[in-house]
Order: sequence, then C-alpha cells, then structure tokens
Amino acid sequence: MSRFLAAALVLLVSSAVMGQATSKASSQKKPTADELIGQWMEMSGWTSDKHEAVMTKWTGWETDGVIVSAFDRAQPNSFLAETSIPGDTQKTSIGSTGKLNWFYTSKGEGDDVKVLELETLTPQRLFLFELIFNPMWLGSIESHSRKIINAGKVDFSGDSCWRVLCLPNGARKAVELYFSTETGYWRGLKTRLEGSKANAVDVRVHIDEFGFAGNSTLAKMPGPGLPVHLRIYNNDDLFQDLQVEQFKLQDAISEFAIPAAVRNMANKNKVQRSKSSPTRNPEGSGASGTNHAKLISMIGPELMTASGQSVPTSDLADKSNVLLYFSAKWCPPCRKFTPSLVKFFDDHSEDGDFTVIFVSSDKSIDQMTQYMKDYKMNFYAVPFSRVGPSGLKSTYGGRGIPNLVWIDSNDNAIAKSYVDGTYVGPTTVLQKFNESMSAR
Repeated sequence: MSRFLAAALVLLVSSAVMGQATSKASSQKKPTADELIGQWMEMSGWTSDKHEAVMTKWTGWETDGVIVSAFDRAQPNSFLAETSIPGDTQKTSIGSTGKLNWFYTSKGEGDDVKVLELETLTPQRLFLFELIFNPMWLGSIESHSRKIINAGKVDFSGDSCWRVLCLPNGARKAVELYFSTETGYWRGLKTRLEGSKANAVDVRVHIDEFGFAGNSTLAKMPGPGLPVHLRIYNNDDLFQDLQVEQFKLQDAISEFAIPAAVRNMANKNKVQRSKSSPTRNPEGSGASGTNHAKLISMIGPELMTASGQSVPTSDLADKSNVLLYFSAKWCPPCRKFTPSLVKFFDDHSEDGDFTVIFVSSDKSIDQMTQYMKDYKMNFYAVPFSRVGPSGLKSTYGGRGIPNLVWIDSNDNAIAKSYVDGTYVGPTTVLQKFNESMSAR
C-alpha cells in the first residue's frame, strides 16, 4: 500500500495550487502558519464562476501508466483518484464522499474482478489525500488539525522555505508543508506514513514546474498555473517522476463513483477500522467493542465534526469512558471553561481510553459549528437536529451550562457538574476524571 500512497501524493498540489501569484512572503519577519496558509490561499484564488470541477491526468505512473484525479468545489469533502496501466487490469481507487472514504485495489475485469486490498484511510492518510485531491479543503485545514505551527526556516529542494507542521486530528505523525520565504509558493511536503518502524515510509514531494498543460481557460486565471512536473521521493529514493498531460475543467461532477466492493462493505458495516487508530484497551478498562449501547441508541447513527463530516456513532463502542459536554457559545462561563477541556482532550486523547462529545445548546447549527471551529474542538458533537430528540439533556443534563458529565462503559454517570441539585461545575468533573486516568 505504501507505493500507492506515496505515488498518490503527487496530486497534493494538482488540486490545491490554483494560480499562485508572484507576491513575496516576508523574509524579515517570521509569519504565523495561519498567515502562510492564508497568503497561499489568496494567491491561489480560483476565479472561474463557470467551472467548479477539475480533472487532472498525470503520466508517468509506473513509467507508462496514468493517474486521473477529480474534485468539485461544490463538494468540498469529496475527491476521487484512480490509477491504470496499459495492458494491466490492476487498478487502484482512492476517494472520499465526506462520510465514507476508501483505499481499494483490484485486479481483473467484469465478473472476474478480485479484491486485492480494501480498507478505510487512517486519520493521517485521509488528511493527506484531502490535501492531494481537494483544493477547497485546505481552507478548513485548521479544523482538521490539533496543532499548526511555523517551525522556522529550512532548506527544501534547494530553496529557503518556511516549514509548517500540521498535526492531523487523531494522528501521531505531522505533515510538513513548505512555503518559499521569497515567493510564498508551496514548494512541497514531507511526512512519515504511519506504520510499524520497519514499514514506515518517508515521503517527500517536490514541485519542479508550474503551467497550464495547454488549457486556455486555466491560462486566463491569475498566477503561473498548476504543478505540471513533480518528483516523488520514497525513503530518499526517486520513486515517481510525473508530468501533467491534461487539465480538464467541468461545470460539476454529479456523483463520485464508489467502487461496488466499497459499497458492499459499507452497507454491511464491515469496512475495516484504521490500523493506526487502534482501540485502546488499558488493563482493567473493560472496553470490548460493545460499550455505550444506550448512548449510541440515544444519539442515533452519526456524530459530526466541526467541519460537518459525519462519523459513525458505533465508534463509541470501543471507548470505556465518555465525557458529555453540554455547552453553548453564547454562555460566558462556557467560553471560559471550553479551552481547558479542549487542551485536556488534545493532550490525552491519544493515550486515554475516552472521548468527549459536545451537546450543543446553541441557537442554530451555524452557531454550533462556529463555536466548535473558534475553540478548535477536535472531538465529536451530537448533530444539532438530534440534540432535542436524543433525550440527552433530560437524562444527563442539569439546570444550566456548562455541564460536564463523565459516564462509564455502561452509560452510568460517574461524576456530574450537578450533585444532588448543587452545582459543582465542570472543572471538578474533569479533575476527578484526570485523577482516575493517573491512577491506572
């Protein structure tokens, strides 16, 4: 899978770098990571009102093969990429619909198709592929990252660059983005794909040339165009040397093709869980994959992220502890406590057998999602339309907010912000839960 993952990174900027301009990034003052990404997004502004979708055809895959990718601005959480080699029936499909993502390799045609590999993407790989195939997603990268920082100047591909470290939600390894200190151009990226030490793969992508590949419409847009020549290094060895044959602009992509095997597994709820996001079952935790049956039933089939992506509520079955956070942005005490909870989650969620679920008391879904984005809530939330019908407030809530409730695997409340009608506050609950984690 490492070969396909490394090669697929070639499209990192094919869908993300839209007509970069020639304005210079200041080399005198160290910009923040947000400023670098924001400047790059401004330079790469898409100006067409007619063309929402882009298809890119790269040649050089396995020497004489091709990679075709597609994204649609109207479907910001979706992308699709497919590889093919003349005379060979083996193909790879990588994609996401926002709710479902996959990495699928098959061989054969018609009724003789054999599945060679099929799995969902780990948080790190999904982060990478979103960057690769979906330019609009870069604008929301902050809500998908636990941390984004400018780590200073380094040499990358012979250029002085700012190194921006992005730590994806749920991932242990950072993705490094490189921006020229002189032009602000995105020069490439580097990351170590998650896996065992023996199987870890260091991937480096260099952008050597920009252009339009003969597309007259694209040539009318500002900037030097899209990357048309990329070098991909795999553990410091040149792995692929790819060039664009064609950019094709479309009004829209009506529907992204999901392979039949992916649909079948999704319908049966048997799509594999990511290997680099394993269930953590500390000794004595009792986590068995059947936890929180009551909570799952109350919430319904889906939770959501700050970016609007859906995740299956069944993921809670592998967690022993859940912290329900009843809160709202309009509430001053909530805004005071929320940063503490966010920091606690970011610091401990990788190693602790727990998660946090936000239960909103905001006035609208827009206010709810903006609250999550503003405070960088990397945990999940009950969908706004399910807050009332779920009955969570009547079952676990109190008279006011902020209200934090710690529940165990059987959905019994272990600690609450209201004790016998007296408000003790969410800080007390968080302290008790932290003490329990330290004692394990």
